[in-house]
Amino acid sequence: MKLILLLSLIAVGITATTLVAKKELKLKEGDAAPSFTACDETGKSVKFPEDFKGKLVALVFYPMANTPGCTKEMCNLSKDDADLKKSGVTVIGISPSKEKNQAKFKDSHALPFTLLTASDEICKAYNVEGFLWIDRHTFLIKDGKIVKRITHVDKKKPGQQILEGFGLAKK
Repeated sequence: MKLILLLSLIAVGITATTLVAKKELKLKEGDAAPSFTACDETGKSVKFPEDFKGKLVALVFYPMANTPGCTKEMCNLSKDDADLKKSGVTVIGISPSKEKNQAKFKDSHALPFTLLTASDEICKAYNVEGFLWIDRHTFLIKDGKIVKRITHVDKKKPGQQILEGFGLAKK
């Protein structure tokens, strides 16, 4: 009995360690942004990065539409939309939430940017897949290349982080 209990505790410890181990970030600055096709909140097919050639793009991965943390992040990002657009930055929100949920999220919070539905393949390509939900990361992309990967997104100031990451912040 004691042996079974001991083996169970060891197994639980190994599993817990595996789940919280720091994930290796495969995509880094200078890498090509992985291409994908996804549907936006209206059901329109979007090809990335092909549809955004010549633009500065902030590809904002968030775990789920209409959850408190994601709502805070996206609404705060919305507040900076004018400054982002003036600086030439196109914001694209992306999460595994279905198109219908993305549409409700966009409408209920008057979000001014496109919201895409991320497949498992997209999440794996961008290395944001998690145990229960995806990681909250923002990829800054210029000419199809990753300029910066923001892994510690500040939900209160995501727009400022994007502008700083592109070197466009007002001083």
